[in-house]
Amino acid sequence: MQDTAISIRQVAKRFGDFTALHEVSLDIRQGEFFTLLGPSGCGKTTLLRLLGGFEPASGGQIRLFGQEIERLPANRRPINTVFQQYALFPHMSIHENVQFGMRMLGIGRREREARASEMLQRVQLERFAQRRPGELSGGQQQRVALARALAPRPKVLLLDEPLSALDLKLRQAMRLELKQLQEDMAITFVFVTHDQEEALTLSDRIAVMSAGEIQQVGSPREIYEEPANRFVADFIGETNLLQVSVQQSGTDGWLHCQLANGGEAQPLRCPVAPGIRPGQSAWLSIRPERLSLSAPDATGAGLDGVIRQSIYMGTDTQYVVALADGQTLVARLQNGGEAPWNRGAAVRVGLDQQAARLLGA
Repeated sequence: MQDTAISIRQVAKRFGDFTALHEVSLDIRQGEFFTLLGPSGCGKTTLLRLLGGFEPASGGQIRLFGQEIERLPANRRPINTVFQQYALFPHMSIHENVQFGMRMLGIGRREREARASEMLQRVQLERFAQRRPGELSGGQQQRVALARALAPRPKVLLLDEPLSALDLKLRQAMRLELKQLQEDMAITFVFVTHDQEEALTLSDRIAVMSAGEIQQVGSPREIYEEPANRFVADFIGETNLLQVSVQQSGTDGWLHCQLANGGEAQPLRCPVAPGIRPGQSAWLSIRPERLSLSAPDATGAGLDGVIRQSIYMGTDTQYVVALADGQTLVARLQNGGEAPWNRGAAVRVGLDQQAARLLGA
């Protein structure tokens, strides 16, 4: 079992009458890339600031490798932070910028110069060591900020949406570099983002947050394939949420469900979910890529509908299907095989029942 780097127990943060964090509890493992993911205002940056010592907690306990750190000032914590704005000193060379934090810690000149050179080599910027920040691109400045934060060899690195200022292609390239850097150095990274794709790409584990509370913690695959509730299913990637009523428990271990507004003679087989019983209303979540389309007279169970919209997206096509009860489904089918479906065509939508999730209403 991996050692715990950060232990958070019932941590709360209030700003006057507003509660930003509601008694959050969480463990972050040593050497993992851990992401706090959620929409703006969910409390993820507030939690990061509490870890870094930039804000005091209103209650609860934070431990770093077993040591309580709530009363430890930011400059005495073995934690560094990379912010959205890189805050490089424009009058210093890149090499001097990377040395700056180590100089503040009292590290000797020879050692800090050696470490700065090592870090610039790691981020592939050694040939730019004597340039000024204004002479570098945004992606290069981001690497300098990372090198400066990692040079003092912190036990934990906090990253507050550090890629948000970069354009799409550069952001995608930096994701790969950032993940490789974290794996090479085996340092605990705590990363904050509102970008679901970024979180899924980078993380060993993700905590999804909403309104100051943690909704689910798990691996990217668990978060995407097995959402704990409707918020997680809807926030992570794309999903279809069908309102259903739970009819009965089948002898095959599945629940039998009906679309909430009727329109289907054949009940849907729904996976059993904790806390959901016959007679209740619920939501059936299924990802667009887990749907198939066939002719309405095809054999097998499915939902009958009409294609209302077809959007070509390169590798695949997105179809919006209107069901008989008024609800809609979005299906994404890979291009290159069968002829595309035309708008107005009647279809039967097949569901990959193993991939569907029944969630509380």
